[in-house]
This record gives sequence, C-alpha cells and structure tokens, in this order.
Amino acid sequence: MNNKAVNEHFKIMEKIQATYRDNEHKKCEVLCKKDIKLFPQYIIGLANDHGFNPDGEIPLRMVSFETLVKVYEKQGRYAEGIKVCELAIGYRLPDGTKGGFKGRMEKLKKKLK
Repeated sequence: MNNKAVNEHFKIMEKIQATYRDNEHKKCEVLCKKDIKLFPQYIIGLANDHGFNPDGEIPLRMVSFETLVKVYEKQGRYAEGIKVCELAIGYRLPDGTKGGFKGRMEKLKKKLK
C-alpha cells in the first residue's frame, strides 16, 4: 500500500475544499491538478484500504475531478472541463450524480455550441 500517496491525497482534498469554498479558483485548479496527477499512485492504497479492485469500477468519489470540472465550467473553459470528464470516465469514476461524468461532459459540450 502506498500510504504516502493516500495521506497526500487527503491533505490536498482539505485544501481543495477550502479554496473552492472561498472562490480561490486559481489555487483550487492547481490543487485539483496535483491531486489528479497523484490518482494512479493513491488508488492502489485506497483499494487496499477499502477492499475493491483498482482495475474495476472505482466505488469512491474523487472530488478533485468533480471540483476541477466545476471550476472550468464557472470560467467558461468548457473544452478543458470535457477533458477532465473524459479522464474521469477512463478511470471509471462515479461523481454522485445520476448522469455521472458522461452527463457532465454532455452538458459542457452543449455549452460549447
């Protein structure tokens, strides 16, 4: 298990939540990207802790992906938000909504038109 990556993820998550809440979108974007970059490392540790197969569907929400899409949407950066959705879909991540990241992506694509 990679406890270092898991611990780093949770530290970053606290900062993401605070910066998003305080509308510090530039800082929030940097933190989200950092956490997303760590994802391949910490998912193995999370899988071990939570007893799921990291190569299957990930049963945990990864808020950094969701938050970065929201930040990009607020800034009108729809194409970048779509790329984050595509990455999340590739990792088989849920987002807690009925439509999931596919639904988020379709919403952003409509805004591009």
